[in-house]
Amino acid sequence: EHPDALHLLGVLLGQSTDIKTGLQLIVKAVEIRPDFPKALNNLGLLLQNSDQTYQAALAYTRAVRLEPTRPQAWYNMSMCFADFGQTDSALTALEEGILANPKSELLYSGACKILKRQGDYSDCIAMVDRGLAESPNSVELWMHRAEACFALGQFDEAWDAYSWRKNAPENPNIAPQYPLPV
Repeated sequence: EHPDALHLLGVLLGQSTDIKTGLQLIVKAVEIRPDFPKALNNLGLLLQNSDQTYQAALAYTRAVRLEPTRPQAWYNMSMCFADFGQTDSALTALEEGILANPKSELLYSGACKILKRQGDYSDCIAMVDRGLAESPNSVELWMHRAEACFALGQFDEAWDAYSWRKNAPENPNIAPQYPLPV
């Protein structure tokens, strides 16, 4: 009868050896406490890992309705839509998530993944630039920028986006400030 404990035990079991019992425990936690967005997000993850993508999308939708500032749920929901081939819905969900979480590099990155899959490299670069304006040291966003520039044949820009790593040997995991000096 303790939803937090049921949730955590469900996550542990679901991620290790017993996804079925993990799901049952998280479902029980949500039944006890229906306004538990973290549990709903983790329920979605376990459902997605059990190839129950539609049910996962419903859990993520409930999570973002309860807590719009939870970027992980927006991201996970959008990836479900993308798995269904509903890329417009996925990108719309990410845009809504960005409105609620403008500094979340996870959401900008999710949009870039979808845009690159579609071959929309120019839109990916525009999304990266929006994200870098909010999170200028995002390694992942700089990598998306480099990959998209490379795909468009913008090799100098791609190299600039990649090359910051060789210029920062003291900490190769910190990206340069955006925008790059000209």
